[in-house]
Amino acid sequence: MKKSILFIASALAMFSTQASVNDPIVMTVNGKGVPSSEFEYIWHKNSNVASDTLSVRQYADMFALFKMKVAAAEEAGIDTTKAFLDEWRGYRSQLTGDYLKDEDSEREVIAEAYRMSYTYTDASHILIQVGRYADPADTLEAYNKIMEVRKLALKKNADFAALAREYSSDGSKQDGGHLGVNIAGRYIYPFAKTLMQLKEGEISEPIRSQFGYHLILLHKRFEAPGQYVTAHIFKQAPLQSGEEAREKAHQAIMAIYDNLKAGMDFIQVATSSVNDDQYPKEHGGMYPAIDPGQMPYEYEKAVYGLKDGEYSEPFSTDYGWHIVKRISLEPLKSIQAMEKDLKAMIDHDERAETGRNGLAQKLKEEYAYTFNNKAFEAFCQAAKEHGKLDSELSDKVSSLGNIASFKDNTISAIDFAKFLQNGKYHIHYLSEAWNKYANLRILSYEDSQLEKKHPEFGHLMQEYHDGLLLFEISNREVWNKATTDKEGLKAYFEANKANYTWDEPRYKGVIIYCADPKMASKVKKAAKNLPTDSIFTVLRRTFNNDSTKLIKMERGLFKPGDNPVVDKLAFKQGDWTADEAFPVVWLQGKTLDAPEEVNDIRGAATTDYQQYLENQWIAKLREKYPVEIDEEAMKKIK
Repeated sequence: MKKSILFIASALAMFSTQASVNDPIVMTVNGKGVPSSEFEYIWHKNSNVASDTLSVRQYADMFALFKMKVAAAEEAGIDTTKAFLDEWRGYRSQLTGDYLKDEDSEREVIAEAYRMSYTYTDASHILIQVGRYADPADTLEAYNKIMEVRKLALKKNADFAALAREYSSDGSKQDGGHLGVNIAGRYIYPFAKTLMQLKEGEISEPIRSQFGYHLILLHKRFEAPGQYVTAHIFKQAPLQSGEEAREKAHQAIMAIYDNLKAGMDFIQVATSSVNDDQYPKEHGGMYPAIDPGQMPYEYEKAVYGLKDGEYSEPFSTDYGWHIVKRISLEPLKSIQAMEKDLKAMIDHDERAETGRNGLAQKLKEEYAYTFNNKAFEAFCQAAKEHGKLDSELSDKVSSLGNIASFKDNTISAIDFAKFLQNGKYHIHYLSEAWNKYANLRILSYEDSQLEKKHPEFGHLMQEYHDGLLLFEISNREVWNKATTDKEGLKAYFEANKANYTWDEPRYKGVIIYCADPKMASKVKKAAKNLPTDSIFTVLRRTFNNDSTKLIKMERGLFKPGDNPVVDKLAFKQGDWTADEAFPVVWLQGKTLDAPEEVNDIRGAATTDYQQYLENQWIAKLREKYPVEIDEEAMKKIK
C-alpha cells in the first residue's frame, strides 16, 4: 500500500511538469504555472457552454479563480488524505485500461472468438492426463506418452478410435475418442484454437491444457449457415430413463407425427399439453432466433436440412424425441452485436490478458528490454535446491544481480523472489511466472508514463484531480458550512431580514383535531401556556401512545391553498368537510405577513448565506493567491 501511494504522488507530480517550449505557461496561480495545453483543453471542453457568453480572456479569469480554490485545497492538505487518494486512484484505474492494452491484439482475439462461435467441428481426441503444476518428471512422462501415441496414430492405416480406447484418460474413450459435432468456441481455448488450425483428416501436435496433453483428429469443419427460428414438439426421455421410457416416447412422437401428416396444425400441437418442451408451449409454439450451438447438433442438423415452413421427421437426442419445424433462417449476428458477449467469454480464460500481453511485447521493443538468461537459469537452480518459494529465497538469490532491464528500470533476482511469495506459482514453472512478472513490471512502468505519453489522459486526470479538490474545499468553506453553521445563518437572516418577503401571508402553527368537545377542552387547557414550537410534541406525548390516539395534529407553515382547514379558519376562504372521527378542530398558532425567523424561509436564506460565504471566501483567495496571466500567450488561444 505504501508503494502504491508513493506512485500516486509521483503521478500527481507529473501534472506540474508538462509545460515545455511548445507548451508555454499562460498563467500562474500562487506561483504554479498552467500550461497552454491544459487551459486549451478545459476551454474547448467547456466552449459549448461558455463560448456564447464569454471570450477566452473572460474565461481565463474564471479559470484563475478555479485554480485559486484548488491552491487553497492543496494548502489544506486535502490532496494528501486517504479519502482523496483512494477516489483519485479508483478513477485513474478505470481510465488506464484502454491505454494499457494493445488494441490490435485484442481485436484479433475477438475476431478469432467470433469465427469460433459459428464454426462446427467434428473431432476426436486422446488425452494423457497430467496436472497443470505436476512435477517435471510426471509432465515429461505424460509428454513422452502422448508422443508415443501420436507416432502410432500417424502410421498408415492406424485406427485412431482404437488408440483412444486403449490410451485416452478422457470419458470419450468409450466412443473411440469421438467428441461429435460441436461449435468450436464451446471447447477450452487451446483445444478450440487447434481445431481452427487443423486441416480435415490431420492429427495435431500434442496440445497442453489444464487437463493434460491432447492429440486431436479433425474429421470435418464447416460454418453454420445462420441463426434459426423454429417451432418444436418434444417428448422427454433422457438416456438415463431407460429403454422402456425411450420407446414409449418414440411411440408418442410417432403418433404426433402421423397426426401432423394427416393435417393437424403444427403450432396447435406445439402449444398443447402433449408437448414436453415448456418454452414453446408457452410462447406460441416457437423459439426466437437461436445462435448456432445452442441446441444439440442433431436438432440443428435437422433445421439446416429443411426449407422454411417444412417440419422434420421424428429424431432422437440424448434428451428424448423431437419434431422441429423451420420457420426461418436468419443471418448470423454481426461481430459488433456479439462483441460484449465475446469479451465476457474471453475474460474467463487465458485470452483475458491478450491485450495487455500484446502491449507488453511492443513495449519491450520500445524500451529496449534485455533478458539475462544465465542469471534466470541460476535463479531457477537456486529455487529448485531451496525447494520453496518463500521469503528465504531472496537471500539465496541475492548475489545473482539483475535478470532483466528496460528503459531506466532493472528487475533483480530479489524482486522476482519477492513476487513469487504470493503463492500463485509452482517451483517447476518459473518461466511462466517470469513472463507474467516481466509483463507486469513493464506495464506498471508504462502506467506511470501515461500522463507524459498521452497528453489527453494527463489533462483528464488533472481535471479530475482539481475537480475533487474543488468539491471538497467548497464543501468545507461554503456548502457544508452554510447548512451546519446555525448561528451564522441566523445572524445573516437577522441582518438581512428586510430582504425576505412573501406575496401572501402564511399561517404558522398546529391544526388540532379532537373527537368531542370534552376532549377538546382538556387539550386546549394543556396547550394554553405552551410555546408554539412545543405544542405538537407535548400534546402528542400527553394524549397519544402506541395503542391509543385521542387527538390528531398537523403542523407547518401554510400558505393559502396548502390546507383546506387553514384556508377556512385562518384565511377565511374555502370550506372543508370535517372528519367524523375528529370533528372538533381549531388552530393553535399565528398568521404572518413576513418571515419572523430563519426557519420560516430556511431554503432561500441558506442559498443566500452560501453565496455570502462564497463571496467572502473569494475575496480572501484573491488577496492571498497572486495570479499572473500572459496576455500575449492568451491571445494565441483559439
